[in-house]
Amino acid sequence: MDKAAEDAILARLRDLDVTIVSEEAGRIGGGSTVVVVDPIDGSLNAKRGIPFFSVSIAVADGERMGDVHFGYVYDFGSGEEWVARRGEGATLDGERLHVLPKDRIEILSFEATPHVVDRARTRRRSWTSRTASGSWGRSRSRSATSQPAASTPSAR
Repeated sequence: MDKAAEDAILARLRDLDVTIVSEEAGRIGGGSTVVVVDPIDGSLNAKRGIPFFSVSIAVADGERMGDVHFGYVYDFGSGEEWVARRGEGATLDGERLHVLPKDRIEILSFEATPHVVDRARTRRRSWTSRTASGSWGRSRSRSATSQPAASTPSAR
């Protein structure tokens, strides 16, 4: 799925003098403008039919985050189109967003891929997620049906 989506995007960018950085193709081209593409951001969700995935594209004049001057995200689940231009702000479905800038940007990343832990006894599942800073975190939850069993002394 990622490959097919990437092929479609690369076909549109192929004749431009840009460097493309993509999840599937890696780094191709040699232009001074860098286009970073995630053809299906959330491809595991897309494969599972969960409507939380998008196409994400950033355009930069260099190699750093500070060089990004254009960002585009199309959310396939909601049908929303997000566009941002440096110095101009951002839009959602063509409507300008009016927000106050923050001193610090906070990002929460969570991938819901379960890793079963001692399933026969507690039916607990733990999820591992990677934060924007690159550190790994772990959270645990129990399903509503397994909570009583997991909290009894015999289930521990």
